[in-house]
Amino acid sequence: MLRDLLSERLGVAVDEAVQLIVRRVGSGFAGRASTDELALALGALRPTAREMTSLILAQQVERALRELVTSGPRSVLLATRRRVRRLEREQGAQDEGRPYAYEEPA
Repeated sequence: MLRDLLSERLGVAVDEAVQLIVRRVGSGFAGRASTDELALALGALRPTAREMTSLILAQQVERALRELVTSGPRSVLLATRRRVRRLEREQGAQDEGRPYAYEEPA
């Protein structure tokens, strides 16, 4: 259950990160790079991406645990429900072709 939850949520986050990168790389090096050059550059980023992801996950676990200790379980459950509803609204906006609230204009 926890594995499925993390896989689903992290999958969405990774897809959004890739979309952001794709939108931005067209104006830089990757916009002029060959397929081989782009594959080489992305290959070099993989180890950094793994390390960065581990650090961010650890930071978020620590944040959530601090929140649990300071606010108590009920407060954490309510905050989680609000966060899930917000994410569902954002996903609905994306499904309708509208940008996310935090997305930069094209």
